[in-house]
Amino acid sequence: MGFLQSYVRHGGCHGEARLKEQPLPLKAIEVENPAQATAAINAAVALGCPLMLISTENAATFAGPGWFSHLVKNAMVPFPDCDVVAMLDCGDSPGHALAALREGLRAIRFHGPTFHKVADIAKQHDALLCEIRPLCLALKRVRQDDDSLNTACRDWLKD
Repeated sequence: MGFLQSYVRHGGCHGEARLKEQPLPLKAIEVENPAQATAAINAAVALGCPLMLISTENAATFAGPGWFSHLVKNAMVPFPDCDVVAMLDCGDSPGHALAALREGLRAIRFHGPTFHKVADIAKQHDALLCEIRPLCLALKRVRQDDDSLNTACRDWLKD
């Protein structure tokens, strides 16, 4: 299965087609500002590992997909070859999930009642759609100085 293909698969359960979440193939770090995004990318580059940057919960509703896309793109400027996937958390808002796809984001967390419809549209965009938020390191819980952020990111990614 390719990285950006949906990690949600259909499986039989009492004769019904249900969606089953599959584990994501890389570690995620939650970021909400440029310093956090830069620290996470620096750690991934230093360790030579792929990375998922995920927004805070429901970030699409208060910051929008454009903000998150630009946050990640700006943090990646010094590292154009770094393997980073940006996942925007759209909460239960299908409109924000669709706006994220229009913005060009290829990984979205969405858990609304129209999940199956949004999943069909995400598949047409070759995007990853997760209903369950991936386990992640939340950098807002780390002291906001460069050394602390860098150490937390390296420790999280090397395990």
